[in-house]
Amino acid sequence: MGKEGKVYAFEPHPENIALLKKNLEVNGYTNVIVEQKAISDKKQLIKLYLATNHRTTTHSIIPNLYTGEKYIEIDAIPLDTYFKEKCKEKPTINFIKMDIEGAEHHALLGMRKLLEQNKNIKIITEFAPHRLQLLGIKPEEHITLLQKLGFSLMNINEEQKILQPFAQEKIPTYLHNRYRSSICTDLFCYKKQ
Repeated sequence: MGKEGKVYAFEPHPENIALLKKNLEVNGYTNVIVEQKAISDKKQLIKLYLATNHRTTTHSIIPNLYTGEKYIEIDAIPLDTYFKEKCKEKPTINFIKMDIEGAEHHALLGMRKLLEQNKNIKIITEFAPHRLQLLGIKPEEHITLLQKLGFSLMNINEEQKILQPFAQEKIPTYLHNRYRSSICTDLFCYKKQ
């Protein structure tokens, strides 16, 4: 991203925000804008259920995923709204990394304009069919949304350290595994020129 580039980091949980800010300070990073917000399809207050497994990276808007009954209320905002409020001109966004415990579909819905305006944008996103279903979203619907937004999809095979074409017909294998809630993959999404 060079010296002129910026990173916008969105994290709703206060402890994770404090850790992120400390990390940036220790490493001397000054080009990161930190926002204590969740990304969604609406500007709203939402419940973030707190993980009971002591992993602060698995808090979720899905009750009882890795969570108990405890939650905190957090601000959520669509990226389209955020950048409209923060930038006078259309921002150039080159890369988005999303791992938000099943809320990726809502996040995509809230950044449609941003994705349409940035022709070279690439996304790495977690794809967790079971979590999508818990939010009432069919996994195929999520894949179709990415494709309608102009993306080609590759599965990131972390074991072999390669990209493979995403095979939509394999979605049922994610849903019928006995470790249902933990089966997911990462997708590399890019726009063909």
